[in-house]
Formats: sequence, structure tokens, C-alpha cells
Amino acid sequence: MSQTKNQKKSDFLKLIMSDLEFTSCDKEEVARYMEEEGLDRDSIIKEGMKGIKQIRLHAQAMKTQREMNSTQYIKDKALKWVEGLLNNVNFSFPEFAKSHELVLHNRNIEAFTEEDIKNTLTSYFYLKFTDNEGKNVNE
Repeated sequence: MSQTKNQKKSDFLKLIMSDLEFTSCDKEEVARYMEEEGLDRDSIIKEGMKGIKQIRLHAQAMKTQREMNSTQYIKDKALKWVEGLLNNVNFSFPEFAKSHELVLHNRNIEAFTEEDIKNTLTSYFYLKFTDNEGKNVNE
């Protein structure tokens, strides 16, 4: 069976190579051939570029989707971590902020609402986990 596959590949390559022998690399020959065949060079190029652009846009969209899925995973992980901290009766946000040297833009910690604390901690852990993910990828 392997020999059959190899034979098919060989036959395919021979076909391609035989066709290449008749293909000219001369621009004038190509233009003449296209004119004889009734082909519009500009529209073929335009359609080809349009197809390439669509492929690139699709690839970029897939990359963006993968990145969004990855960051959503990190955000969910940060939220779970924060909820665990906030549910711990011994948790003190001021002590946590001091021990982790959080920069809080000169705001009075005592004036933070529970939502402020949750958002601040979620942002902190999101950045921390994102940084750790980046280090793990690079290692």
C-alpha cells in the first residue's frame, strides 16, 4: 500500500513537472496566453488578493478568539481566587494591600467598598496570573 501511495505521489509530481515545462516565465507570453484564453489579468489578481485578505482576516480572528479564551480562563481563575479570599473570615484587605505592596492611587483603603476591594483584587490577580502564564510559555 505504501508503494501505491508513493507511485501516486510520483505520478502527480511528474504531471506537475510536465506542465511546468510548457509554462512560460516570460511576462509577454503570459499576457498573450491570458488574452488568447479570454482571461482578465487584473480581475484574477484582484480576486486572488481578495482571497488572501479573507484568509488573513480569518487567521487573525482565530488568533483573537484563542487569546480571548485564554484571558477569560485567567479572569475566571482570578475571580475564584478573590472569592476564596473574601470568604475567609481572617482576610484583611489593608494587610493584604500592605504585604503585597499594592498601588492604590492614594485612595483611603478604609473608604473602599466591598465591590472596590473585589475589583482591585481581581485586577491584581488577573495581572499576576497573566504574568505567570507568560513566564510559563517562555520557559
